[in-house]
Amino acid sequence: MPVPIDVSLHALNAKSLLALLFIGVLPLLVALRMAIWMNEGRPLKAATLLVITTVALIAGLGMWQLVSVRMRVDASSLTVGGGFYRVSVPLDRLGRGVQVERVRRYALGARTNGIGMPGLLLGWFDISGGGRAFVAITDADKVVRIPTQDGYTIFVSPDDPDALVEMLRHRP
Repeated sequence: MPVPIDVSLHALNAKSLLALLFIGVLPLLVALRMAIWMNEGRPLKAATLLVITTVALIAGLGMWQLVSVRMRVDASSLTVGGGFYRVSVPLDRLGRGVQVERVRRYALGARTNGIGMPGLLLGWFDISGGGRAFVAITDADKVVRIPTQDGYTIFVSPDDPDALVEMLRHRP
């Protein structure tokens, strides 16, 4: 595998954008509107500046996080994630005897450190029944399970799950 394969996991999708808008941005704008209303229609300069700055920060960081989610396979490692949540595993830590399989049902437990919103699950999760996983799932119908020898499993949702499974099974 001489040329690295870099795959966007499409975290910037309609579901994740709507979640960012409704969870992160809209409540602040509503709070600003309420503050103006409570001040008899006169905008509060400091509150307006604070809210607009916070909205811009949340939207900017949210977009950066969504755009940066990807998977990269090079000659020596598999890297999954983006933004604040990323994991890199040497290919030899996947092991030749480790089964890499496409799975439709996965049982994730509690999120221990990551993002969970419509259109994106990213970060560290517990697995129901024991164990932990690093997850980068944007499409629940295209999930690939990649066990590692380091005590955790990677769940990722590429556009072509079968091609990823085939590539990892036949790596050098």
